[in-house]
Amino acid sequence: MAPKIVCLLTFDYELWLGRNFLPPEQVLIKPTREVLELCKKLNVAVTFFPDVCCAWTYRKYGFDSFVDSFEKQMMDAMSLGHDVELHLHPHWLNTTYENNQWLISTEKMYLHELGYGRGDDSANALISNGVSYLNNLLRPSKSDYRCRVFRAAGAALQPAEDKLIAALLENGIEMD
Repeated sequence: MAPKIVCLLTFDYELWLGRNFLPPEQVLIKPTREVLELCKKLNVAVTFFPDVCCAWTYRKYGFDSFVDSFEKQMMDAMSLGHDVELHLHPHWLNTTYENNQWLISTEKMYLHELGYGRGDDSANALISNGVSYLNNLLRPSKSDYRCRVFRAAGAALQPAEDKLIAALLENGIEMD
């Protein structure tokens, strides 16, 4: 019997951390549409890891059209048989939009910088909010959907990975 090879194809679904020179539609939505079309042709399922902090900040500043497209694309991906799981870039929470440009915060780029307490601004709360957001968003597309996988920003579980793993497990995340 030949060995079975399993290849997991994943995509971070996010906008660049710095300055994007094109509108979000051209930077994220259109290319993802093309990936979805290619996946359909190849009969391949993939996992998307959307940066939900970006969506929340765009919504906060009234960029509803982008966030609506972001959310619809993730729901469509689920409907097409793909998976969608949690990705967080906490710097978006302190990023502002001023004079028609994003001023990217370089403070609190990683979850450990938020701390692991019980406060509303803690890593624990951010993970919980992210899981709830995806569960609420995607269950209409797939009734048994449950967010259970996490991809750390910059692949940074450290330092304090024991606390991060505990926070992930507490929120139903089974895999990083």
